[in-house]
Amino acid sequence: PEICDGEDNDCDGDTDEGLLNACGTCGALPTEICDGIDNNCDGTADEGNPGGAAACDTSLQGVCADGITACVGGSIACVQTSNASAETCDYADNDCDGTVDNGVIPTGDSSNGGADFTNMQPGPTKGTYPGTQKGSISGTVAPVLDRDWFGVYAVESKTGVFGDPCVTDGGDTDIKGYVDITAPAGTMVKVCACWSTASGKCDLTEGGIKCAVSNNGVTAGVTAHMVMNCGGDDKGWLDIEVYAEQNTYTCDEYKVDWEIKE
Repeated sequence: PEICDGEDNDCDGDTDEGLLNACGTCGALPTEICDGIDNNCDGTADEGNPGGAAACDTSLQGVCADGITACVGGSIACVQTSNASAETCDYADNDCDGTVDNGVIPTGDSSNGGADFTNMQPGPTKGTYPGTQKGSISGTVAPVLDRDWFGVYAVESKTGVFGDPCVTDGGDTDIKGYVDITAPAGTMVKVCACWSTASGKCDLTEGGIKCAVSNNGVTAGVTAHMVMNCGGDDKGWLDIEVYAEQNTYTCDEYKVDWEIKE
């Protein structure tokens, strides 16, 4: 019998009759690949998008980097699947300019780049006591794991034997920092406060770092007492740190209200 081997096995004058595929060769048809050629000899080149439908990177910025491979003109191309649009608060670079949520996150007072106050100080100064006794700070912790950190420098105004009797029973003139945090609706934001020297880390706080969490817009607060310096002026930095207690993304602002009293 005739077999497909390039020989006239049955001696009828024909070679491989009835055994050749559409391409005129023995065996299975070649697989179609993306090369602009009709590899499987069906009359159409590159049919079925060979090499396509795989996720790829367009090398553009933001959401415009998302792409899918496609066989185009005989070669594999990365076709953009998301076009630029107006920026929205979603932790994505919608307008493909290389910056996430630009123009939709309020700038507020949040400017420390996420530094942790136990690793950096002094921070951005938001007041000097007694010249400034209270203030407010607004900002966002929209970027996941972002931290905002601020400082208020204080020097006691009541000095001398009668002004600073070195009695730590709540009736003396030690310096106290009152810090309240109000989170945006639907989020949990934490504030921590302590007193520090210019080179220390929360080293002037009685009882250590004080923290409170605001949940869904309900204000929470802490009170931080500065360690008294008997025989000298009490002075130091009220360090305030704000960060998201959970990774609920929002571009709405938190609010911190601080006040220093003696």
